[in-house]
Amino acid sequence: MILIPMTQFILDIDSMAADDFCRTYNVNLPSVGGGVKYSFRIDVAKYQMIVDYAKILDMDISVDVLTTKLGFTEIGDVFGRRRFGKDRYVIAEDEYGFHLEPYDSMDDRRISKIDDLTDLGISWYGNIKV
Repeated sequence: MILIPMTQFILDIDSMAADDFCRTYNVNLPSVGGGVKYSFRIDVAKYQMIVDYAKILDMDISVDVLTTKLGFTEIGDVFGRRRFGKDRYVIAEDEYGFHLEPYDSMDDRRISKIDDLTDLGISWYGNIKV
């Protein structure tokens, strides 16, 4: 699944038909066909999916998350900074935390949460359930 901003995720889920939602996110389609109970069960599943996705975006960046959940591989150590690469992105870890390279120290943009990566089009390889 490609990481996207929370607002886009909510709007995408909200606009999906029940069967599309269940198929896309591997959710069991309720056995009750139609009616209020059916609609309620789908809404509960969508709500839970939104909460679980919010938990993912709020996760702290760590070496484990970078390598197991985001698919980055360690590509070396430069001047005491571990570097992790994926596609065209390189994330470096130094004594202050993580940042994207090339890094412009004037803007002080660091990454600390998964949410900081949603504009890059990076895939999440874990389950949505946290």
